[in-house]
Amino acid sequence: MYLYSIPNLHKAVQSTGLYNSKRPSEKQVLIDKCNWFIHSIVEGNKQHWDLFNYKPVPLSKEILKDVIGRTEYLNVKDLLEELGYITVDNKYSSASFIKLYNDSRVSNGKKALELQPTSKKYALTDKAITTGILKVGIITSRMRTKIRKYKDEKINQYINDPVHNKILNSITKIKFNPHHTKALNNLKNSQGITDKDKYHREAYTELQELNSLNSIAEYAQSDSFYYTQSKNVNRVFHYYSTVPKAYRESLQLKSGGNLSEIDLRNSQPLIIALNYLKINGKNDGSNLLKDVLSGGFYKAVADKAHANNDIDTYNLFADDYSKFKAQVLGQGLYFNYIPDLNKIKPMEAYLMELYPNFMRYIRNKKRTNGYKIISIEAQLVESSIFINGLYNRLKINDIAIPVHDSIVIPTDKEQYFLGKLVESFKSVFPYLPENNIKALFRITEY
Repeated sequence: MYLYSIPNLHKAVQSTGLYNSKRPSEKQVLIDKCNWFIHSIVEGNKQHWDLFNYKPVPLSKEILKDVIGRTEYLNVKDLLEELGYITVDNKYSSASFIKLYNDSRVSNGKKALELQPTSKKYALTDKAITTGILKVGIITSRMRTKIRKYKDEKINQYINDPVHNKILNSITKIKFNPHHTKALNNLKNSQGITDKDKYHREAYTELQELNSLNSIAEYAQSDSFYYTQSKNVNRVFHYYSTVPKAYRESLQLKSGGNLSEIDLRNSQPLIIALNYLKINGKNDGSNLLKDVLSGGFYKAVADKAHANNDIDTYNLFADDYSKFKAQVLGQGLYFNYIPDLNKIKPMEAYLMELYPNFMRYIRNKKRTNGYKIISIEAQLVESSIFINGLYNRLKINDIAIPVHDSIVIPTDKEQYFLGKLVESFKSVFPYLPENNIKALFRITEY
């Protein structure tokens, strides 16, 4: 059993007063606990590893108490902060705030989605990231037992849930083809010394090791495999959803069949816009509905930039589409405060010109409930479609693996699963015709 950690973290811990105050039998346990804290932040960032952009991740206080200790987890947190390896974001959604929001939601006719409290977020510092990430063994049998118990209890909790049981059973039916062209090319291009390169090489090896597992119980015992659902937005994260894309596209059925991926085009702006239109009426006087349904939302923003002589932004649309999309979402929809109209960022200005009523709704919502509410509600709707909505319509033996706004399914069952996704989508947005919904999905064969 191993943990992700930082080179020489144990030496830094050994130089502290907390370490020196411990009984000899507790000193090594403290190092294990510090390593596990770092490991949990790294694991929570696996979905970002293609960009290798470490972000703050929520860690449940109850889990920290269970694994590290009811009061000791605070000592470990403070120690890692003092050593300069982690930072803590205390701007979390408390139970009292969420109750207020949900009470308001009920009094307004339940138009908004119900939210759940969120945990504090923890991030690695630049110092930690620059130092690097490596794997270390667990030193003490006490921590090995605690971590194994935590993993077993977590998997058992999911096994007993009908939706998660279907997902986990689906995962046991796939395998990694290490000889697939995309897998080999990705491995060839990951021979450098960066942490990202190391991770890609490790993932290639780990995926082959997972090929020998055939039951949920065996996956639960694996050091590499993990499975969890966000309490905040209900997204499901698991090992196969966060591996490099080239490796995911090198998966196949253990029975020998090929796999395909069905994903929702431009899912974040699409769902945000459809949620607005569902609440505020389909005819808002702009081309919003037309643009999101046709897939022209981002192009409309690029064209508006061009009309405003912002040639750099216009060229970004063609040169780096992923970065362009991130800027539209980050600066246009998710920006973390409501500036005066004469101080807004260009992306938000373009959106306001294109869709004034929609952006008024966005700004008012952020002003009332905080800027995070936009992305949280979008991901909650996405999860209601791709998790509960879909899997409650599937049979126990159907093979479907969620990857955020997409599912990986057997190629010969593409139309069956597309039909189920359309049903799930229509249950959330009933005013859209079925043909329009079907056109929102894209099928890619691996």
